[in-house]
Amino acid sequence: MKQKTTIKNNLKQDDLQPIRADRFLNKAKDLLTRETPYEWAVGLLAVTGRRFSEIVAKGEFKPTHHPYAISFRGQLKKGIQDIEKAQTFLIATLIDADKVLKAIYKFRAHPRIQELAELSPDDINSRLNTSVRHYIKSSFEDSEVLPVLPGEKAVTAHNLRGAYAEIATHFFCPPNQGTHRFLQQHLGHVIGESELAKGRMRGLRNTTFIIS
Repeated sequence: MKQKTTIKNNLKQDDLQPIRADRFLNKAKDLLTRETPYEWAVGLLAVTGRRFSEIVAKGEFKPTHHPYAISFRGQLKKGIQDIEKAQTFLIATLIDADKVLKAIYKFRAHPRIQELAELSPDDINSRLNTSVRHYIKSSFEDSEVLPVLPGEKAVTAHNLRGAYAEIATHFFCPPNQGTHRFLQQHLGHVIGESELAKGRMRGLRNTTFIIS
């Protein structure tokens, strides 16, 4: 199974799909102005790269002095139960950071989302998955803002995070810094340490999209 996953991922890396950052950002900003919390969730996924269970309740987001960055802790992939012991990331936001924080506060204040606050990440995912997938499909797949990747059947939340990583790197990675270091410092949630180590050796990109 692991070997098949590696082969599948390598095929994607060898056939990066072009995306237009302006279309992606316009769609994300539009979603944040819509009526339902599920649309807001998809918009927040797109502009922060976070998992939606982290956005619902499990992550802690705070302002910084940078207009396009917020601090985040509570990365679910690390398996940390006590948020006070969690590592803090400085994450880039693809739109104004203050607008992102306002959208997160509005999202978390919605009654349907408050009902999920005490649930486990798996239960949150189960409750939101169908609605979130619907809006990912209608907003990003059907409009062809993001392509369906080779070997996959649909555009997924993981694909949104991949597109986020590519766009954030395009806009914010300093010209004298390696991509893998930028991802490690600011987008460590997108790829794991083992993938980072491989990236250092190969000098490869760590996303499945490329800005067109």
